Amino acid sequence: HSLAYLPDIAAAYVTLGESDKADGDTWILPHGPAPTGAEFLAAVNNTLPDHVTTGSLSKTMLLMAAPFHPMSRESLEVLYQWTDDFVVDDSKFQRVFGPSTTTPLDEGVHTTIARHRNHGAGVKA
Repeated sequence: HSLAYLPDIAAAYVTLGESDKADGDTWILPHGPAPTGAEFLAAVNNTLPDHVTTGSLSKTMLLMAAPFHPMSRESLEVLYQWTDDFVVDDSKFQRVFGPSTTTPLDEGVHTTIARHRNHGAGVKA
């Protein structure tokens, strides 16, 4: 699943805003390598003091729960994001504006969780 870190996206928007080459075109902004679900969960667990676990429901189970459980019903609409590859290609951006670096997954997850702990939802570290 392709992921992008907000500060990297902001930098790419600055690049687009400062260049006439961007005018009138559609751009997929730089993304890091697409991690698997297990790699993303490992990055989260490497940052959290208590590891999180996950589970999954089959499409059949979601279909059975959908009439009674709104989240299951809504999950069916985006199930393809978890069953199919969801990877974007930023090669046009890289070709036109030159190579750009993206924040490594572990660093982005760590920074995001730390900021949330310190500033988000009233939680203090």
